[in-house]
Amino acid sequence: MLGRIIQNDKYFTCKEIATKLSSKVEISARTVNRELNKLGYYLSHPKTAPLLIAKQCERCMEWATAYLRKNWKTIVFSDETTFQIF
Repeated sequence: MLGRIIQNDKYFTCKEIATKLSSKVEISARTVNRELNKLGYYLSHPKTAPLLIAKQCERCMEWATAYLRKNWKTIVFSDETTFQIF
């Protein structure tokens, strides 16, 4: 049953799962954690991205102010390839 609950929403905490199951059985968050570990689920934290340094922020602002009046409706953005029109 724990496996089905965690498959539906993998962002539940052990405490939330224990509360959800409390209507059917008496179970603690620690027991939920232990049983999820047996099923192969482990705690993981999202990776953090490094923050921009002051020099990078300044360069970004300089670029933004330089192109403030640019007509962006005439620009095509492409991440994959370059191409020429005409």
